[in-house]
Amino acid sequence: QIRIFNDFTLRCNNFRAVSFLPRAPQRTLKDIIPDIKFHSNPDDKYEHWTASDARRLMSKMLTIDPDLCTIADALRDPYVNCWHQEQLENAPLTSPGYDRSLDANKLPLSEWKCDNFLSRILKND
Repeated sequence: QIRIFNDFTLRCNNFRAVSFLPRAPQRTLKDIIPDIKFHSNPDDKYEHWTASDARRLMSKMLTIDPDLCTIADALRDPYVNCWHQEQLENAPLTSPGYDRSLDANKLPLSEWKCDNFLSRILKND
């Protein structure tokens, strides 16, 4: 019960902290993600990898509920559909997944970065 209370208190404090930030002028996605970051003349294979397609998908994904883009919608979107492999979508996990017991470890940051993270990556390969 204490953990739930602490989590709730932390969320409330974060909301308060954010609410005191100065209001910034709204920027368009075109300002944030300029055309120069994308292919200028995409060939047929990359026809949906244009800046406007990326901004369109991001706009859908950043929309506040109820119109929020779902994972299924994103997978069907032409911008990312070229990587979608339906046979892998519901495939069984090949590894046990994330080991939550790691969260309880009290390790220095350098050890988290090197020993823990890299050894786990190398084990799974």
